[in-house]
Amino acid sequence: YEYISDEESKTNLEESLIKYIDENGVVSDLELKNFEAASYGVKPAIATAKYNNDNFFEKAGESYLFKIGGLIGPQMEMYDDEERLLAVEDPYARHYYRVIEFTIPDDYEVKNLEQLNIDESVSQEGEEVMAFRSRYEKESDKITVYCEEFYKEFYYPVEMYEEYRHIVNMAADFNKITLVFEKK
Repeated sequence: YEYISDEESKTNLEESLIKYIDENGVVSDLELKNFEAASYGVKPAIATAKYNNDNFFEKAGESYLFKIGGLIGPQMEMYDDEERLLAVEDPYARHYYRVIEFTIPDDYEVKNLEQLNIDESVSQEGEEVMAFRSRYEKESDKITVYCEEFYKEFYYPVEMYEEYRHIVNMAADFNKITLVFEKK
């Protein structure tokens, strides 16, 4: 990142870190931390921004539907029931930690915040090797959603495939969560 000298290329790369969610959004107040070469593999790369996009809201009578799950970006789905014969080999151990904040308008309440509470993990020899967790905190009209997903290993034996598939599908299930804002 630090060796990109062309400003347009740098801006496109920076915005792509947020716009992978949906190309139609507008990114503002973007801040990047730990993107220099010395941080690679030592500190997490952190992109923080405001992201404005109308594609995540839909009007339904007096209510609004907020497709909050889409804010973690497109997710792989592994719902097939075919028997797995080979181990899972994933070239990237990865860890995503996302924080989503929004404010409930004064005249509205959110009916189904509890759907944001997910806690699924898989341990091997007493250590968590993969997980998907999300939870929310409500402070007055401000909601903060914390969402963590990680896969620590590059290789999962075929005996762990169902567990791996379950965690991947938890992220896909979160991706489909829609909150309902109803008039008070």
